[in-house]
Amino acid sequence: MPSGLLAALSLVPDPRNPRGVRFRPATLLAVGVCALTSAGHNSLTAIAEWVRRCDHMLAGGTPPVPAAPGCRPGPARC
Repeated sequence: MPSGLLAALSLVPDPRNPRGVRFRPATLLAVGVCALTSAGHNSLTAIAEWVRRCDHMLAGGTPPVPAAPGCRPGPARC
């Protein structure tokens, strides 16, 4: 019996090809659980934006302004 959430998530098998894997599946699943439970985000895009805002706040910066729907960040803005 796992002792915590991360230990339980580490038991989930990884179906991905090991080539090119950057993050352990338990880490990705834990981030998704945090985004779903703390902020109520229920889409991959919303979870990714939540992670990006958290990353900026942990680095001591201000959260970035979300892009307009359908726009991608980069030099060519909408």
